[in-house]
Amino acid sequence: MTATESFLATVAQRALCRWPTIVNTYDLASDCIHRGVVGDFVECGVYNGSHPAAMWRALADVGGADDECRTIHLFDSFAGIPRGGPDDGPDITDLVGKADGAVITSSGVSVCSRANVEA
Repeated sequence: MTATESFLATVAQRALCRWPTIVNTYDLASDCIHRGVVGDFVECGVYNGSHPAAMWRALADVGGADDECRTIHLFDSFAGIPRGGPDDGPDITDLVGKADGAVITSSGVSVCSRANVEA
C-alpha cells in the first residue's frame, strides 16, 4: 500500500461514505491539478473532513499543498442533516426522521464540530 493509499484509508474510516468515494474525490482533485483547471476546491457539508483531506492529499502529492493559488473551502452548518421533506422517499425519511423539513440537531445524524474537522 502506498503512502497515499494508507492516508486515504485512514481518512475513509471517519467518512460517511465508502472507500471508492474517497478515492474518487482524490482522483478528481488530482485530475483538476494535472490538467491545470484553475480554481479552488469546495466541500459543502464536511462532516469529519474526509473529502477535504483527500483534496489536500492530492495537492500535497503534486507539490501544491502550499500553493497560494488554490484553497480548499469548507462549508457546514455543524447542525446535522435536516429531516427529509415532503418530496423525499422513505429511504431518506427512515434514516433522518419524519418528513417535516425540521433540522435534526440532537439526533447526532452527521453532527460534527469544527474542532473535529480540523483534527
